Amino acid sequence: MGPVLGLETGGPQASLAIASQGRIAGFDTPPRRAHGESVVGAIDGLLRRCGLSVTDLAAIAVGIGPGSFTGLRIALSYAKGVALATGCALVGIPSLDALALCALELPALAQTATICPILDARKGEMYAALYRRVENGLEKISGEFLVTAEDLARQLAGEQDVFFFGEGAAVYGEVLQRLGGRVMASGPGGLPPAAMVSALGAMRLAGGQTDRPGTLQPLYVRASEAELKAKPPAHDAGLEALWSREKKNSSASI
Repeated sequence: MGPVLGLETGGPQASLAIASQGRIAGFDTPPRRAHGESVVGAIDGLLRRCGLSVTDLAAIAVGIGPGSFTGLRIALSYAKGVALATGCALVGIPSLDALALCALELPALAQTATICPILDARKGEMYAALYRRVENGLEKISGEFLVTAEDLARQLAGEQDVFFFGEGAAVYGEVLQRLGGRVMASGPGGLPPAAMVSALGAMRLAGGQTDRPGTLQPLYVRASEAELKAKPPAHDAGLEALWSREKKNSSASI
């Protein structure tokens, strides 16, 4: 496979990486400031260090969220522009899928663990999804959802060996540990989420699973403030209903 650039800008710390020839050729985590000011320059620097130019890319993979609305739009706009300008492929990767794969390499992770990657959604809430190990990777057993730490811990109280992981786990770790569960915030070997975004992008490119620049959209999960003001909230069927429905209909291998 040719080189695949991976971008993840949904959180406060942006990251980027290049997957090429079955390995991570390089990665970077730009300084924490407005992503629009730091990411493009960091991409140019990373490409140069890897001996590449943007025209060498076979694909550009982008984390589509959930996460910061502004951050996601910045990366998606850049990725679409590169795809249209150079003709390389475009691949959208759910951000929690990439984060879950980071957890898979942790030596402390039990074979039977339920993996719950978490991103901070602010306002006392977090974005999460559920995964479990299978022979060749991970199986996604729920869709992405928005939840408080207390509600998530209560809903998972009956699960054995739950592993909370990610930047949101650091923010809400005290609550999650108090109510049960193991918490770890950082990835193995210092690899950022963009490394897994690029790796997943390469895998999906190899399988012919690419996206069109005109139709790929961010996965926001939470409604925008304008949407919340425009319509009344829908009745919540509860996380248990969501998970059981997803387990039946939407399990996906990663």
